[in-house]
Amino acid sequence: MSNLRLVEEVGAPANRVRRLALDIENTPKLFPQIVSIEMLASPKDSEGLAAVGTRWRETRRAGFGTARVDLEITAADEDGSFVVSCTAMGARFDTRFSFVPLDDRRCRVLMDVRITASGLISGVMAWLMRGAMAKGLRQDLDSLKRAAEAA
Repeated sequence: MSNLRLVEEVGAPANRVRRLALDIENTPKLFPQIVSIEMLASPKDSEGLAAVGTRWRETRRAGFGTARVDLEITAADEDGSFVVSCTAMGARFDTRFSFVPLDDRRCRVLMDVRITASGLISGVMAWLMRGAMAKGLRQDLDSLKRAAEAA
């Protein structure tokens, strides 16, 4: 098992940032690295946002081409945090998004990734891809910050 954590302070209220992160259908408009989203299942919570069970196929720029992965919201907590999961290269990736209010106008966003390999080869591949994954998640976090601060 491998873990990765990214943290960013955002000049926007936690609820605004969370709402943008859960607006899955519109992520290609806010995240230039995401080429397209195909919704596979779209349950909504009481605020009309993506809820547990939401599944989508995401195509994003990666290296010199594109990569496609199926993602799902697999957990949500009362504090507003949620987990997005996928399986790739024989490993399971669970990313917890947390939004910690610092005051009325700022929050801290945490992305905690847990990588669970199913075997030796997938473990080596996950370890080798960790840097590229961190770079992609950093781009996502930067895009989320820009969108939230501009809203």
